[in-house]
Amino acid sequence: MKLKVGLFGLTGCGGCELAVLFTEDILLDLLKEINLVAAPFFKGDNKDNYDIAFVGGLVADKNDIKKLEEFRKNSKILIALGACAVHGNVPALKNFMNKKAVEKEAYESTAHLESVTPGPISDYVKVDFSIPGCPPNSNEIVKYIKDLLLEKKLVANKKSVCFECNLKENYCLLCQGKECMGPLTRAGCDALCPSFNKECTGCRGPIEDGNIEEIKKIFKEKDLDPDMIINKLNKYAGLEFKKLMKNAKKD
Repeated sequence: MKLKVGLFGLTGCGGCELAVLFTEDILLDLLKEINLVAAPFFKGDNKDNYDIAFVGGLVADKNDIKKLEEFRKNSKILIALGACAVHGNVPALKNFMNKKAVEKEAYESTAHLESVTPGPISDYVKVDFSIPGCPPNSNEIVKYIKDLLLEKKLVANKKSVCFECNLKENYCLLCQGKECMGPLTRAGCDALCPSFNKECTGCRGPIEDGNIEEIKKIFKEKDLDPDMIINKLNKYAGLEFKKLMKNAKKD
């Protein structure tokens, strides 16, 4: 029997779901092994039970919670897909602002809103595995699908983007005086941005053992603003970064 796979989205841009569909050359081969019973843009949800459900987007309103609970109920394995689902991403910055003021800035009338505290889907249901990134790396998604087909345990990448830069022999952007978040950001993207001479912005979220204070020192040595580290990490994973900083103070 083929694994039944569902691909779903909550509040978000839909880019993470597209990252799966854009692997069309590999996806066509995978479809020989899996049954994609639900996917946005071309295949509607048949309200089936799923062996695996990939969920992109974050929880921003009551409707998101309702849909997410349904996905969880109908899935054996639920995987958070992308920065919004894993960390809350940019929409979760609302947690650090006046929420009512943000809503009034975005809408002429807020009467129709059923907002909840915006955040990653793990704040609302049990998540079995997470694939970060904005958008997530297509090759990484395919790898994990293959691991599931082989009944292998899914293991999160705990290395930093710097590790992948070293493998590709990229010239360090931080050494060049650029605001690169590679030393603090979780690997898995094949160092995509640095490989094109663009600074890592931290879209995959912070690694657990990142030495923020040391990177601040390097920033100062390179005449860079150390506050940019906080700003960049908060952009994609502010809630996660807040937890790590709190735990670091306890230690």
